[in-house]
Amino acid sequence: MNNYNVKIKIKGEKVLFVLAVCAMCLLFLQVPAAVYGAANEQTYSFKMVSTIEYSGKGQYRSQTENTYTVQKESLPDNTVNYTISSKDDCIAPEYKGRVQNAMVFALDKNTHQMLSQNPQLSFLETINNQCIKSYNKLTTQDIGRSWEQIFSLSVPGYQLPEQIKFSLNATGLKTNRGEMIAVRAISEPFTVNISGPNGKDEAVKCKINSVYLFDTDVEQVYLSISVFDASTKMNGYDEQLHNEVATYMLDVEGNPVNLSGISKDFEKMVRKLGLKNDELKVTQKVELPQWVRTSLANTIEASNICAATACEGATNPVITICAASTQTFHLQSAGYMLSTGAPMTVSKALVQTIPGIGGMKIAMAPAIMGLSAQTAGAAAGATAGGVAIAAGGSSDSSSARSPTE
Repeated sequence: MNNYNVKIKIKGEKVLFVLAVCAMCLLFLQVPAAVYGAANEQTYSFKMVSTIEYSGKGQYRSQTENTYTVQKESLPDNTVNYTISSKDDCIAPEYKGRVQNAMVFALDKNTHQMLSQNPQLSFLETINNQCIKSYNKLTTQDIGRSWEQIFSLSVPGYQLPEQIKFSLNATGLKTNRGEMIAVRAISEPFTVNISGPNGKDEAVKCKINSVYLFDTDVEQVYLSISVFDASTKMNGYDEQLHNEVATYMLDVEGNPVNLSGISKDFEKMVRKLGLKNDELKVTQKVELPQWVRTSLANTIEASNICAATACEGATNPVITICAASTQTFHLQSAGYMLSTGAPMTVSKALVQTIPGIGGMKIAMAPAIMGLSAQTAGAAAGATAGGVAIAAGGSSDSSSARSPTE
């Protein structure tokens, strides 16, 4: 009986020993994974400034700012997970809680494909994955070079231009932070046919220009600026749309990254984008037309992705900028975002905010399908007045709203 008890005790101790060893093994297996995750997670933020201006039988202007935080996690299978979130401070009170403020997707670094299970990102994913078929990674060897890039577009159910052609050039810049690469993409005018008021396809002439400022490894976007112009006569009169979007990186304290020491070559690059010197003056407030908020919104999204990919030649990290700008335009054009501050062009906002850019003349009267800004404004009846922002809904039922009303 005693021998039996001793054997049971010994077996019990062996079992406890084995369990302890297994627990220690699991602990050691978990440590490298935890260390890997910590070493491959990055978080950074950028500020986005966006203006939408429209002239037709009246005028519309919306201006907003938003801060986006990007969480980037590199995984062992060569996949990168992105979570892009924004504050809801700029969301109109009546829409808070109803607007999605986070986007989650992954990028396969082997194929450069974007992967998402969010239906709201499906269009972005499709266009991005079409653009990378013309993938050419930007390197320091491209500094001083000019080239052309063509993107073919086709998404069932969407009215898009068949292709967009860009002229690009890259310039090396020195700043107090070190050397950087600026790339500018200037598109040829392109036409998109969208459904008009009578259900017939109507032509809208478009153009997009962008500049991206990268580090020499093309892993960080310090500054991006995009200008989109469109014009049409689908309703029997001249209509003009002008959309300016700029982003700039923030430091850990939430301040704009200091670009002091940047050369005047940067000024020369940006001046050709068509940033406006003065904001559109609103005297007869109208809402943003439905054709802009729906069909043209897809064209703006697609053309921004094309321009960004052309500049970087990669999908990391410009896709984060495109995802954020897409969300901003859709919310802003629907009237979900509050207008911020006094009327100010994007060029003035950048010059007054980013150290190193102050004093630069980065704006130039934009050419809209061969017309100067003054000519286009006069044709549309743009004169002095306040700032308007749409309240959302369809063009037949929603009324325009001023931030001061």
